[in-house]
Amino acid sequence: MRSEPDLGTVQTLESMRPTSKGVDVLRSIVFASLLLFLCAGCKGNAPSDKAAIEQVVRECEAAVAAFNFERANSYVEPGAQWIEAAYPKPADDYSGWWQLAKAAGVHLEYDVSNVDVQVEGNVAWVTLVLKALIRGDTAEARSLVGTSEAPQSEARPVFVESIVLRKLHGQWKIVLGHTSELPVDEK
Repeated sequence: MRSEPDLGTVQTLESMRPTSKGVDVLRSIVFASLLLFLCAGCKGNAPSDKAAIEQVVRECEAAVAAFNFERANSYVEPGAQWIEAAYPKPADDYSGWWQLAKAAGVHLEYDVSNVDVQVEGNVAWVTLVLKALIRGDTAEARSLVGTSEAPQSEARPVFVESIVLRKLHGQWKIVLGHTSELPVDEK
């Protein structure tokens, strides 16, 4: 058997119905909560940060390929380190092979691909694939493309790089880099 509703309960429910002002406040709270939920994964970084970071990395690689070490160093934070087939060394140190290759007229072309940028606050890390074309037109340049025992006029190594950047005073700078050449069978 059904019982009749308690009119006191109905009145209480009616009194709980929000006013138009209450509805507006409720909508604002729901909207703010939704916005906070959606931005929880943003970690305060605008999508433009990823584009700016990729631009820094690409421009630095282009400057290195052009043997423009001053420009390449403008993308590197003082004290940064780079690891490439040896112990870490200052990232702004382009001595050794780099200076010899520049003087000998070695030509470098870089194709940067598979760039993946991750950002956490003011720190970012990038991984990429760098396909290089290294050419030598003179005997001296060919000895730097290959070896003095087996000079080559052209080499096409493929490298993978991981680069760490830090945002300081609104600018992204490279603080650590690592380059590994892929074995021939993985290229």
